[in-house]
Amino acid sequence: MKGKRYLHELSLKELVGEYYILEQDRYQVEVLTNLDKLPATGAIIYNIVPSIQDSPGFPVRSFAILP
Repeated sequence: MKGKRYLHELSLKELVGEYYILEQDRYQVEVLTNLDKLPATGAIIYNIVPSIQDSPGFPVRSFAILP
């Protein structure tokens, strides 16, 4: 797919924003699919996570509620 890049293909310089978020003691959700099927505004995205204490990574269940 043209223009699509995977996380493992990025350089450290390109990951500055990711490192910044992690340094703020925040979590991030990556690689969500089907976002192009949502309207540009108005949808509410919910991310359901398991217990994350002492976990380096975990699966997230995400879904959107449309207006």
